[in-house]
Formats: sequence, structure tokens, C-alpha cells
Amino acid sequence: LEIISSPSSFAEFLTGRTPDFLPAGHSRLDDSRLHWNKASGASETDKRLLLYLFRNSKDVDLSVLDGGYSGNLVLGARATDHMGHNQVPVVAKIGPRDMIARERSSFERIQEVLGNSAPAIVDSCELEDRGAILYRYASMLEGNVRTFQDFYVNEVSAEEPELLEEVLDTVFGRQLGRLYAAGEPETLNLLEYYDFSSGYAEGVRRRVLAIQPEATGPTVSLCGRSVKNPATFYERDLHHLKETASSRARAYIHGDLNGRNIILDSRDNVWLIDFFHTHRGHVLRDLIKLENDLLFIMTPVSSEAELAEALELTEMQINHPDLGLAPDAAMAERFQYPQMKKAWKTLCLLRKHYGRLIGSDRDPYQFYVAFLRYAVHTLSFDECNDWQKKWALYASGLLTEKIVESIENTQRLRLDRLDDPTTQSGPSGANGSFNAESPAIYITILPGRKDRKRDLQKDLDTIAQSGIESVMCLVTPDELEYYGVPALIQEYRSRGFQTLSFPILDQHAPSRAGLQEALQWLAEQRKEGRPVLIHCVGGLGRSGLVAAAYLMESGQDFDGAVEIVRRARSERAIETTEQMEFLRKFHAGLPQSEATA
Repeated sequence: LEIISSPSSFAEFLTGRTPDFLPAGHSRLDDSRLHWNKASGASETDKRLLLYLFRNSKDVDLSVLDGGYSGNLVLGARATDHMGHNQVPVVAKIGPRDMIARERSSFERIQEVLGNSAPAIVDSCELEDRGAILYRYASMLEGNVRTFQDFYVNEVSAEEPELLEEVLDTVFGRQLGRLYAAGEPETLNLLEYYDFSSGYAEGVRRRVLAIQPEATGPTVSLCGRSVKNPATFYERDLHHLKETASSRARAYIHGDLNGRNIILDSRDNVWLIDFFHTHRGHVLRDLIKLENDLLFIMTPVSSEAELAEALELTEMQINHPDLGLAPDAAMAERFQYPQMKKAWKTLCLLRKHYGRLIGSDRDPYQFYVAFLRYAVHTLSFDECNDWQKKWALYASGLLTEKIVESIENTQRLRLDRLDDPTTQSGPSGANGSFNAESPAIYITILPGRKDRKRDLQKDLDTIAQSGIESVMCLVTPDELEYYGVPALIQEYRSRGFQTLSFPILDQHAPSRAGLQEALQWLAEQRKEGRPVLIHCVGGLGRSGLVAAAYLMESGQDFDGAVEIVRRARSERAIETTEQMEFLRKFHAGLPQSEATA
């Protein structure tokens, strides 16, 4: 089945030739009435398309908003009709015929959802191998019409980001947010979705060598820092890495959001253009794409010292452990250069939108994959200077390390052991030393999760081989059913594990009385010399809460208990405000001999 979006392509399919405009010799077809604000590179075919779109106009003033990417030309236009009336501002987009046809059909799918935030297609036409669309934007004002990239580079300061925040809130909240709001979790293999293939290895190697000719080995070094050479990721790692498809939030997205297809008018109203790549996809894609361009295109780097700060920024960016929480904007003060301060604060503004889109799926792996897709692509951009490409190269290397580590860790069930300062005979939290003879406490995810294609029997083998003898399951019966392991408690007992089922609702805290019984059970297991495993679904919120409460009851202060759990499991452990407040009250209610704060 072949789907043809373009009327001209369909006519060509039927007749073997492309339709042309009807011949005409009227003076209105004279391209002298097209007035350009700068050189555009428009072909004769492009000019004929414009003359057709503005066939009822006497003069047209054209401002080049974007040009050169994929052969597209984006123009702001102000026309005057034959009666001398100034017509409303419009935006014309010209590009390869089939791409323009696909953009038109993609836009029509989402036009009604965007409502007044969306442009309207006024007209479209095709000629030879080119196509054009004319967009009208409700209430777009004349005057200082510019792209987001020009606005960010020339008008935004690190000290006064209020207007920038308002623009980003408009784009991702009131406009694209309408699309994102209908998002649903769906099984998604991110490496496949973002088109990672070893077939691109030769091209990536060529780009790396063009930026750093000496980078022929497994690592690249910049400003005294070494990271994995991204070329080796494509040449070797992709052959054996097998990502387990997981549940990820998907929704209709713009698909190629960058600094050139967000438009601001003279009153700072915000509009979007270029819907060619619109599809139902990974809900963070637009945000991550703009974050990539914010750094490697819009943030100037022109010296070794500036590059060193840029690399530090990227380490902070990529090592941030929790996608559900925005990084701290105050950390911008670490930087000396104003463009780095501005970039960090803007990055934090973008990250504010992640939490409501991804829900509990806060694992940064999805960011690593998406950001690598765009960082590697940036290595070939003519728009970036050599310093910016080195920055993108370093980020690419760091991201490949993270991806390999993440996938390798998911193959075998990961059991995180707490550095528990308690002993079999009682608390010894005063010195905080770890007694290796104490029965260990471990935390993990739900074994056998079907949404992550896990094998329950293999996971149970891993638990047994680790010496664990007792299991505390915090998952509700409904969740066990949903994640494909309804008989998990029976499986534990049939394997000989001492098992306690203590269900807690996801993202919530337990009752105080129920928790006390669970902690008493945990203490008894350890007293009898049995290592204990605690798990919920993700191994973060509920598991972290119970583990921290046990540590507090055993003598740790509040901060120390939380730190031990997060150091062992993740900075995201103990996920919600409700869970943290519960632990504060739990700690405050302990007898003074136990609460050592």
C-alpha cells in the first residue's frame, strides 16, 4: 500500500508528469512585487509559488525567518491588496513537495486540538518538485516578528528570565500542552523509536574525526576530561545492547521543535510553525530537542575556558538523577560566564515541565537516549562552531556511558544493599559503621514485571543466589495483577522465602500501626540471621520509606536514614512529599532513646 500525500505526486503517479500553473502573462505575476528583507536563496519555482499564494496582492514584504534546513524556506509576509489595504500578517513555508504535503496532513490532525493557539492554513500549492503552505495566525501583530532563537540570543538575560519563562509556559503548557494532556503510557523501545542503528557508525566516526582528528581510540578527551568515544557506541555497543521495551508516556508532539519554529510577534505573542514531523511519540521529545538546541546552537562558546564551563554544565545536566524534579536554578552561580548562567537557568525552566508529563516514570534513561539522538546529530550542523561541536561531542560520549550502564544494569535484577549501621544485637547508629556480619537489607523493583519484559523465574533465581531469605512485598494485589505477577506471593513461599505482604498504595504512605508491625517483622527476620529484600513496583518510594523508617527505629537520625537509602538506591528514593512528611512525623514520634536527631 502506497500513501501519497501530495496532489501533484498523485497526478504524476497517474499521468507520468507534474501539473503546472496555467500560463498567464498578467503583470501581477511579476516577481518585482516581492520585496525581500535579505537574501533568501529562493529559486524561481519558489518565487512562482509565492506569486500564486499572493495572487490577490499588489505588493508583498517578505522577512526570512528560517532557511536552509531540509531545503525549507520560512517567510513572514505582509501583503497589500490592490485597493491599498494592508492584509493581516501571514507565514509562508516552502519546501520539497512531498514534505510540505505531509506537513499539511500532519497539521490537520492536531489543528482542532490546538484551537486558537494554532495557525490556520489559508492556502497551499505545488509546482514541479516544490510545495508551499500559507499560514495565518490569529491576532499576530506586525512589527518585530522574530524567532525564539533570535529572542533568546538577543533579548534574554540571565538576571531577568520572566518573559522567557512565560514564553516556555505558553509553548509547553497552553499550546503543545493541549496535545500532551491526552498522553497515555505505552510500551516503547526508545533505541528503536529514536532510530539508533549500527548502520550509522561510519558517519558518526567521520563526524568525530572531523571535530577531533586524534579521537581514534575508545575515548575522547576535552579540557582534561575523558569520556567514551560515541563512535564506538555505534560500532560495537549497538550490536549487543538489547533494551527492554518499557511503558513510556506517549502523546501527539510537534516532533522537531527548535529555536527557529517558535515565533514571537511584536507583543510577544507566541506561535508555532513547521508541523511536518508531528506524530504520536515520546512525550518528552519536544522538550529534549529544544534543550539540545539551547545548549549547542544558542549558547555561544568561543574559547577553551568557556568550553570547560560548558562541559561542567553538561555533567550537571546529565547527572541529574530525577526527571520528575527540575534542577536547582541557583546552581547557575557556579558559572563565571553569563551565557552559561543563562543556559542553566533556561534548562531548569524546561525541566519544570517534565514532571506532569511523565508521572512516576522518572528514570533518566529516557532522557539519555533522546538527548543522545540530537547531540550526535548536532555534530554535523553547519550552524555550530567548532567549540559548540566539541561540547556536543563530550555530551554524546557521556550519554553513551550512561545508556550502556543503564541497559546492562537492567539485564540482571538489580539488588541494592543498604549500608546499614545497625547490628544483629541492636542499634549502633552513633558511629555509623557498617557491620559486614549483619544480615543485609536489599531494595529492588517488582520481580517479573511484564511491562519491562522481565522473567519472573530468573529474577527469583537472582534473589535466591544473592543469599536473601526473607521478602517484604509492598505491592497491592491490583498492581500485582496489572504488572503480570498475580501469584507472586505464592511464588515466594513456594521458593522457601519468608514472606510478608504489606500493601501500600503507590505514591502514598502506610498507616503508623501497619508500619510498626512490618518493622517488627523485619527486625525479627534479621535477628534470626536472614537477609531481607524490600520491594514495591519501582523500588523507590514505598520501599525507600520502609527502609528509612527501619533505620530510624534502629538509631539513625532522619537525615542520616534518608541519605543511606538514597545513596544505596537512587536520589529519587522516597519519592513524594507525603512520604517525606510521614517519615518526619514518624521520626518525631520515636522515643528519645531511638530518635537520635
